[in-house]
Amino acid sequence: MLHISPTFLSFFIFGLVNNVLYVIILTAAHDLVSPTTPKSLILLADILPAFLLKLALPWLVKQTTHRETQIGLGINYRLRLAIIVALSATGMFLTSLALPLYIVLLGVVLASLSSGLGETTFLQLSHFHNQDSSNTAIHGWSSGTGAAGLIGAGLILVLTTIFKLPIDVVLRFCSLFPFIHLYVYYCYLPTPVLYAYSTRMEDNGINYDDPSEITNGINLYESTFVSETTVEKTMLTKMRNYFWVYMLPLSVVYFAEYTINQGVAPTMLFPLEDTPFDTFRDSYVAYGTLYQVGVFISRSSGSFIKLHNLYLMGILQFVNLAFCILQSMYMLIPNIWVVFLLILYEGLLGGAAYVNTFMKVSDEVGNEDREFALGCVGVSDSFGIVLAAIISLWLEPKLCGYQVGIGRNWCTKK
Repeated sequence: MLHISPTFLSFFIFGLVNNVLYVIILTAAHDLVSPTTPKSLILLADILPAFLLKLALPWLVKQTTHRETQIGLGINYRLRLAIIVALSATGMFLTSLALPLYIVLLGVVLASLSSGLGETTFLQLSHFHNQDSSNTAIHGWSSGTGAAGLIGAGLILVLTTIFKLPIDVVLRFCSLFPFIHLYVYYCYLPTPVLYAYSTRMEDNGINYDDPSEITNGINLYESTFVSETTVEKTMLTKMRNYFWVYMLPLSVVYFAEYTINQGVAPTMLFPLEDTPFDTFRDSYVAYGTLYQVGVFISRSSGSFIKLHNLYLMGILQFVNLAFCILQSMYMLIPNIWVVFLLILYEGLLGGAAYVNTFMKVSDEVGNEDREFALGCVGVSDSFGIVLAAIISLWLEPKLCGYQVGIGRNWCTKK
């Protein structure tokens, strides 16, 4: 009988619930704005707040100098979890209402803040649950975030395209998902394992059976005085090292793939009679679903397929971007089924870059710096997506305008 460890399953669910609303919002972007409004407007509202928040969060963790702990503002995982649930549930509910666009965008922003806080929080929390070199928590998180893409996009495709449910009803239902976090954290998540600090925690009388007390108990340690400037310089040096090895290649991959998803894919259209769909909007939803299928497959492969050349995946994704732009302009591929395969391949590359980046961090960064490193590198994908959203605000209208100019006006229709 197949045994799935509670640690893997807990972080799988954390990743699934944290990312599923982000995916649902992007997949429903065509329904949230008019056909002529760039879909990247939703992407920008869905990622920029998360990116800005994630920039700050790595500084709110412990730093160790000469075996003594230097504290920033500390991490309170229970408080963070409450904020994550409140933001995401409120945000999704606002997006479901028939209100002016700026109110809907506010809901997207709230959900974005929740997603950004959640990603950094759960990645940092995984540091305390990796019991050995198998990186069980990281694998669970990565697989869960991949499943979030598949389930989120698939849910919109099935409920709105096949069952024809109104998008507002679907979004309102999805606003209940964040409460699953509470059950998993308080009722299922196993006791953390902290090799480097377990002895000192016991010496300080910390309750080892309480996950919150262990993760927050680090803040109880006394530390020798080290100037704040020295600590900040050390952190900046570490960030520069992480940037070239891990952060830049991951940012490149995400910039290319999200430019495809939000700036090019809405214009890679075919005559309806040549597609299995009733509306042009359904092609966009199908592209998003297939992309997420690829992401799920590759993010779940980290335990048995390891790719070490992170920059190569960035180059390959840029080749995809260039080809998709040419496809939008000149219809080099006259068959939508072949384009489906191209989008699936794009998702495979993106998911592989994500899981292999965080696995390399977990394998290569020392235990005393790993929590900080995971928080830093977690900013990379968001940075690439922010740039993609900005570029796509210009790119999608340009591609659509080019198509209209040569007699293909599908991009202006629902």
